[in-house]
Amino acid sequence: MKRTGIMGGTFDPIHMGHIEMARKAQSEFTLDSIIFVPSGNSYMKQNVTDARKRYEMVELAVLQYGFEISDIESRSNKPSFTFETLQNFHLIYPKDEFYFILGEDSLNSIEKWRKPELIFNQANIIVAGRKEQCGSESLRECIQRISAKYDVVIEEMFFENRISSTQIRKSFESNDPLYDAIPSSVCRYIKENQIY
Repeated sequence: MKRTGIMGGTFDPIHMGHIEMARKAQSEFTLDSIIFVPSGNSYMKQNVTDARKRYEMVELAVLQYGFEISDIESRSNKPSFTFETLQNFHLIYPKDEFYFILGEDSLNSIEKWRKPELIFNQANIIVAGRKEQCGSESLRECIQRISAKYDVVIEEMFFENRISSTQIRKSFESNDPLYDAIPSSVCRYIKENQIY
């Protein structure tokens, strides 16, 4: 059975924190592949860069670092729901075992997502915490509470990530780009297309 990691998000833009999270998950949990799934019409975020441009940035990054990409969400005009995306992946890859990789901020808000119980039923959950917060009571408490409520096992991994997409957008807007924080191919795309 193939072990497939799923990384969803707006990726506005994708950055090295996302790449390192994927690398860490692939290594630590022996995943055969990781598929990045850029969101299309996000129902939880406003003022997001056009879905096609975000897809193209992620595509450049995964080509550069050897991951995969799916347009299952970005090609649709309707809101993207993770539980539906996972349902579709099970139809497309019926023999795969899925691992849904998310950051601690997403875990803290996952109960606000549409039908979280179906997410937990369809994928193993890997939550990535920041190393400097290893042993963080709030993260551990969140994992324990959700695990008990939904009868789900949530795996933890810790890695360094001191950057966010918000910081990167602001750096381009202020003409002081954080070049080291994003894949070189994505940096060129942002500059050529004047995304931010």
